[in-house]
Amino acid sequence: MPRSSQSSRRGLRGRGFPSRGGYNNDWRVYRQEQAPPVYILDGLVEEAVQSISDPSTANVGDIEAKDVQYLASYTWTDAKQPTMIVPGSPRVWRNRPLPYTVPPDTGVTYAYSNSVKIPSSPLLPLFRAIDHIESSESSSTKLDWSSVDFITDRNNLRKLLSWIEHKEKGGRIDEFRIDLQLCGVGTVLMQRWEPHAVYDARNSGYGDSFEKESTSPGPDCEKGIITGHSRIISYVIHGMKIVVRCEVDACIDLEKDEDSQSLSIETRGSNNTSPPKAVSADDLADALSSLSVTSSSTPQDVKIVDGGAVVPQSSLVKIKTRSMRNVETFDWSAAYLQLFLGQTYNLYLGVHQRGTFNEVREVNLETPEFQEAAKDMQPVLKKLGRLLDEILYIAIEYGHKGRLSVVCRAGQLKVYERKDEASFLPKDVLARFE
Repeated sequence: MPRSSQSSRRGLRGRGFPSRGGYNNDWRVYRQEQAPPVYILDGLVEEAVQSISDPSTANVGDIEAKDVQYLASYTWTDAKQPTMIVPGSPRVWRNRPLPYTVPPDTGVTYAYSNSVKIPSSPLLPLFRAIDHIESSESSSTKLDWSSVDFITDRNNLRKLLSWIEHKEKGGRIDEFRIDLQLCGVGTVLMQRWEPHAVYDARNSGYGDSFEKESTSPGPDCEKGIITGHSRIISYVIHGMKIVVRCEVDACIDLEKDEDSQSLSIETRGSNNTSPPKAVSADDLADALSSLSVTSSSTPQDVKIVDGGAVVPQSSLVKIKTRSMRNVETFDWSAAYLQLFLGQTYNLYLGVHQRGTFNEVREVNLETPEFQEAAKDMQPVLKKLGRLLDEILYIAIEYGHKGRLSVVCRAGQLKVYERKDEASFLPKDVLARFE
């Protein structure tokens, strides 16, 4: 039976790799490590119910992210019981003097930490974090869930954009799958699907090591895994309200960077509300050490520990690396789309020669490179708006009992029915959409 085109890259060999985030003893990683890659059509009805064609941009205005709002954030810990610190904190950029050398990437890395922690319901932490923030004494507003059109990881939107760009430019495109579920009158859950949630980082470059060596844990997040901080925001594009979760690499230390204070975007939880009260490192360690592993036969939920601090949207940093010989071919358009979808303001591009970093280019969405990319990417963003329109329509057409998946294979985007009618979320979470 054929396999996903990503299988060879994500497949793991051997066991006991040292871990990027210190979580190599996590039993879930061990299980993922031994499992074969999952076939992209597993669990789907053989025949597609619909094909999706290249969207038109006729009569579509410029795409902007409007009404950007912070909803919640969290940092996964390395505890075996799924435990997250809320609001948590991104790792903090150290601003180390250059040059410095980092080792090559190695070990097991999370491709999708939420799936590793809660394999039965990767979207659940998003809801638990928002609920926890809204239940705090400092919260003054609550999200109207009925107003939301899509709830998704940024990764799903990037995959849809990759298909749109493939239709325009041709070339190779990786296979992908996005699972759908309709909630309420017209809210679509888009659940990320990966053949493996962890992968072997050996021979992948220096990106992981550079991120680790260039940042330090945020407040109360010393137990957090490096790839474990997620931020949840909402915004409106193409008339649709979207709740987006994305991984955050780092943030600027605002106490050391007074200029960044002026970049603050007014968002719920940063300027409008105060973060939940933080706990001491000793209290956090005690709380984590008292947790026990849930039986694999029992549906897992999320343990929450208060800690960390909400940072302004404008202090968030995406970290990337390039070798000196490849830096001039850096794809600013692709980077812009990633920053746009997560509303991340800053990009730090580390330039190295065999792991020795002599330069870090600090750019943001106002720099010429990204301003030019913003203009160039309007056509694909317009098509994304139209594509989301069609996906929303299809999900509503099939109703609450419909279990659909959008699959890209051989450059074709098709919709399949899933055999399993299980819900992505527990009943108590789904009730908010009724």
